[in-house]
Amino acid sequence: MDNFNPKLTALALVLNVEENIEDIFRKIASMSAHQLRARRCLILLSSPQELKGEITDYLEVFAHYDELSPLADQEIIKLDQAIADNVAATGKPLLIKDITRSSFASAASYPKRSNNNSFIAAPIILNQQIIGVINLSFPLDKKHFEPLDLEILQLFAQQAAQSLQIFHLQGMLKSRFVAMAVTREIAEIQSEHSIAVHPYPPKLAKIVAKAFFKELTQAGFGTHEVIEIANEVLNLLQKTLNKHKNRLEGKD
Repeated sequence: MDNFNPKLTALALVLNVEENIEDIFRKIASMSAHQLRARRCLILLSSPQELKGEITDYLEVFAHYDELSPLADQEIIKLDQAIADNVAATGKPLLIKDITRSSFASAASYPKRSNNNSFIAAPIILNQQIIGVINLSFPLDKKHFEPLDLEILQLFAQQAAQSLQIFHLQGMLKSRFVAMAVTREIAEIQSEHSIAVHPYPPKLAKIVAKAFFKELTQAGFGTHEVIEIANEVLNLLQKTLNKHKNRLEGKD
């Protein structure tokens, strides 16, 4: 599945990560449902909640796509929640061929449909942590989902995780954390060596790289993730420079 990562990153960029993150996830839900021919897709993300003085993670509906009625939506939401909680707890994808013959049948009332009461669900994993779950239900053209459908849904889960990662990265960049980190790094160098730091490109690049690595690792990213993010930033920077160069040269 790792071989799909570059393609998924490209897909995430196509979705335009400058959009509102809710819109991005709604697109992913819609794409999942249409690609796998399902009536319904639900994306739930982990949200910290305080319960009896303790902070616990709770899965909340973040985005959805469905062809069911609002009443049916209310009837089935508890079932979606029960399945998502199970997937989040085990960390394993789940395929249910017939919900009426599963342990989830009593979770809630739901719109029973002949020959298509099937569910699939996959965890959304970022930095080796489960941050959410994507559910797909009620296949349109067949009796139940197949293992291949579940594999494809896991790719959409990866796409959701990478889109969120890129969105967070852009948010950090927009918040000027790099500029602040570089300022701190320069201040430390000046304090340690009592010398002025001039904007000499190689030295400045080294400072930026060190600050970038420090900030990302402090934010919880592992070394492998930092390398992937750095490569993505370089690619985006190259594209921006090419666009700027074309504008200066009067090209479209």
